[in-house]
Amino acid sequence: MATPQQLADGLCLRFSGDIPPQPALTVEMAVNLLIRGTHASSQLPYVWGYVDRPSDGAVYLIFIGSQLSFPNDGMRFQENEQRFAIPAGNGREVEMIEAKFGFIPGSGENIANRVRRKFRMTKGGNPQLALVHYSRGQAVPMNPALNQPTRSYPLQPVNLPAVYIAGDKVGQKVLQGTAGGPPGVPPPMGMGYPVPATTQSMLAQQNRQMEALERRNAEQRARGSMNAVCPLLGTVVVLADTCVLEKEMISTRTLALTRFQRNHEFMDEVFMQAALGDKHPPKRKSPWSIFDAADLESKTTKLTAEIAELQKRTEERRAQRSALASGDADVSMTSISI
Repeated sequence: MATPQQLADGLCLRFSGDIPPQPALTVEMAVNLLIRGTHASSQLPYVWGYVDRPSDGAVYLIFIGSQLSFPNDGMRFQENEQRFAIPAGNGREVEMIEAKFGFIPGSGENIANRVRRKFRMTKGGNPQLALVHYSRGQAVPMNPALNQPTRSYPLQPVNLPAVYIAGDKVGQKVLQGTAGGPPGVPPPMGMGYPVPATTQSMLAQQNRQMEALERRNAEQRARGSMNAVCPLLGTVVVLADTCVLEKEMISTRTLALTRFQRNHEFMDEVFMQAALGDKHPPKRKSPWSIFDAADLESKTTKLTAEIAELQKRTEERRAQRSALASGDADVSMTSISI
């Protein structure tokens, strides 16, 4: 068992598979890694270790248990963590906890520009697994008052057996040096390779994996009696190459089911209107339907009468002006004749 001091220093259970660094980790990529990590957790044990002053792009899959407490990673952040609940489709929801303006105390850094993002499946996954990604972001001056280590160095050495946290072997311990299986065995699918960025690349990868699985099954049938043997090594079972490949590689049934679900979602969007929508849309109303014909007619009649009245008054004024002009002319002529 880990000592209280080790736990206070950040000792935690980390996924023993290989997760390559990612310069940028999107929510979609995080969900993909969490789903694959959940499946791989039943095949590979988790090892005790520290997350200590991680490098840029580092990705860790950590078992945080039921208390959901994140271990100390030796970093300080000048901004409080912000939580976001992000829908991930298919009934899944991801919690992202982001901390900005971080730095490593005592490393000589004079700016705080490190970013830590923690992803956890709150719905549709294992909430006890946390995917952590470290990167760089906006830089601000470092607060000298915070430039103190978050734990005591050097960290205490760790000599604890690895532990299975899921699957049929949950709770079983594995001696160090045998947790990863025999040398040369590739890591579980999706944890040791870059995450595909598009649906086409994902489909191509699945096709290659299916072809490899079919070729391996054909070779096993051809060998006949040369079936995979899993010898015992003390109390630890060491899997032969064929055993590990058979368990760690995804099966044809799983590939077919995944492809069917994805295609079903695509086609469901395509046929949503055709199958479930209104096949007989209502007739479009005339643009004049928003007006009342009787009201328009009455207003038109009223305006016409007002215009006629104005024209009549205009004519009367013109006649008066003409009469006045002619009267003045008569007066002037009379005065001249006298």
